[in-house]
Amino acid sequence: MVKLLYIFAGLVTVSAVFLIAGCEDRYRYACQDPMNHKNPECQHPACEASGTCTDYLITPSEMK
Repeated sequence: MVKLLYIFAGLVTVSAVFLIAGCEDRYRYACQDPMNHKNPECQHPACEASGTCTDYLITPSEMK
């Protein structure tokens, strides 16, 4: 029983390490990044076809 508990604890630990290692600070869409708000591909009408306009992706309070 103790051996099974050690195996389970090991699996949980390995899973947690892999989940944490996969975390990064990045944006799903380039237009979500505040550094890209002024780029032409993030401005109307260029961004409307792809739906990646800054005002579609984030709230106005986040744009400040």
